[in-house]
Parts: sequence; structure tokens; C-alpha cells
Amino acid sequence: MSDKFILSCESTVDLAYSYVAGRNIPVIFYSYTVDDTEFVDDMLRDPFALPMFYSFINEGKLPSTSQINEYVYQNFFESLLPDGDILHIALGTGMTQSVHNAEKAAIRLTE
Repeated sequence: MSDKFILSCESTVDLAYSYVAGRNIPVIFYSYTVDDTEFVDDMLRDPFALPMFYSFINEGKLPSTSQINEYVYQNFFESLLPDGDILHIALGTGMTQSVHNAEKAAIRLTE
């Protein structure tokens, strides 16, 4: 166990990307799909992304989301481990299976 840790989060953290990037907090991004096109959760990086998202809804197109899979978490965590242990802030377990995938990836990396 390291005496240093890395704080990481998911794009659902409800903060602007500029805030977390300015504090060197690594982010793993969720995505959503509209009409078979995938869009990455923007975290307010592009000023047109949020209006575009709401225009989809106004047009009656309902975006669908998907969980982050274990493999993506494992690669994300693995890239951070050389800098220390990881403290990851995730979306609640009642909202997505992603948390369980993050836990599985963490267990796999500790083996």
C-alpha cells in the first residue's frame, strides 16, 4: 500500500471539467447514445454540447446511457496505479451497475 493516493472520479461528478482538470483529477467518462450515435458526457467542455443534448429531448429523441464496463475501469485504474493508490468517486450503486464493474476491476488489479 502506498502512502500516496490519486483521487479520480466519473463524469457524473456534477462539476465542470475545468474544475477537476485544474486539480489534476483523472476522469472516466460515461457516454450516451441518440439515434445509434454515441456521445461522450461532455462535462461542459464544449459550450454547444448541453444545448445539443436538450435539443434531442425537445425533438422527442430520448438518449440512452450505458454502464462503464469492467475492462474500461481496469484500464483507467491501471494507468493511475504507478502514481499511488486510487480513491475513486463513483455514481451511486442504486443508479448503475458501473460501481460493481469498478469494484471488480479494482479487485482484479489487487490480485
